[in-house]
Amino acid sequence: MRAWPWTILWLPLSLACSLSLTATPPTATPDSSLIRSDRQRRPITADPAALATLTEGQRAFAFDLYQVLRAEGGNLIYSPHSIAGAFALAQAGARGATEAEIAAVFHFPAGAILHPTFSALDQNLNAPQPTPGPDPSGTPQPDRSFQLRVANAAWGQRDYHFEAAYLDQLAEDYGAGMHTVDFGDPEAAAREINRWVADQTADRITDLVPPDQITPDTRLALTNAIYFKGGWVGAFGPRPQPLAFTTAAGETIQAPAISLADDFAYALVEDVHVVDVPYVGNRISFVVLVPPVGALEAFESRLTQAWFDGALAGVSSTKIVFSMPKLDYESRLALAPTLQSLGLNLPFQEGQADFSGIDGTHDLYISAVLHQANITLDETGTEAAAATALLMEVGAAPPADEPFILMVDRPYVYVIYDHETGAILFVGRVTDPTR
Repeated sequence: MRAWPWTILWLPLSLACSLSLTATPPTATPDSSLIRSDRQRRPITADPAALATLTEGQRAFAFDLYQVLRAEGGNLIYSPHSIAGAFALAQAGARGATEAEIAAVFHFPAGAILHPTFSALDQNLNAPQPTPGPDPSGTPQPDRSFQLRVANAAWGQRDYHFEAAYLDQLAEDYGAGMHTVDFGDPEAAAREINRWVADQTADRITDLVPPDQITPDTRLALTNAIYFKGGWVGAFGPRPQPLAFTTAAGETIQAPAISLADDFAYALVEDVHVVDVPYVGNRISFVVLVPPVGALEAFESRLTQAWFDGALAGVSSTKIVFSMPKLDYESRLALAPTLQSLGLNLPFQEGQADFSGIDGTHDLYISAVLHQANITLDETGTEAAAATALLMEVGAAPPADEPFILMVDRPYVYVIYDHETGAILFVGRVTDPTR
């Protein structure tokens, strides 16, 4: 029977905003209730040029962030889309220099166009995608399902004041309401937030917010979750023999792998193999970037939005016997120091951050940015819960009628990419697929 693998990733992100005031004493039950504007979510009406500007900036942020995170070593996965989505919720209430600083670091488009365009992007990603129907002959078929959803939520201290205009924007542009909780009871508040995250990620991320991250001064948490489950277009199967994978440390390990001989969109760009592996629907793909053995760090140093865009533009159909390792790992990231190194400082500074559009005061500031991601990739399907010019040379591909063998047997980078909008959903690096 032909096997159709699918890959699922979970990635929620939380911003915890705190102010240095005495916490409201607990006076209610720990269960949350929802305050929501009666405004309806905007229809998908984004100008194509505005959407292209937003996703171009998102790709730039994705690789800006990669340049900082890569220094930590080891396997890595994160979602630039989820991180930017959570900060867009904060940006809706930011004012003055705080608003400008967030826009600069995340490459957000200027002005009021950001939020309706982000709304259109998320709704576009959430739209149902066509999937293959049953085989007319009645022959059992492997799972070829496709799911992609993005969700947002806000969590505010019960009896704390939030501006009506901010609640309107949460509803109109992010389809979100304000869940009221009692942060004076950290265990109960964390349980409510983590329950929502678990619901959005098929119970694969259940502990995003530890209770000890909640303090008596916490007044607001903003969350974004993205969930992806997609089957391959091509019928990958398990590779009969493990891959002899050379890790970043120079050790050779035996890694379980999947394999397929097929036509792939491929290019050789500055000695880096670029392979675009499509998911069902041919909209989203797993883009594999494979540098030579021992050259990962040198490649990473030049990995930018311009490099990535140019590489994708250079691919063409090529016959390949393609093998890559199975994956099953996660990343947990506390991103506040990382974002500060990119120039995001004001939002974290008590007494200087300006989120007055949220509560009408200058008291709120961001105290933590928590990020978790998980990927499982195999051949059968596993449920698991990101003005310059670049001159590039594209290497010659093998003759079209002669497939060549490409084994991903050394450290590499991958990108989960939406061709329709230009959005990067996830970015990852694999230095040891067995960890």
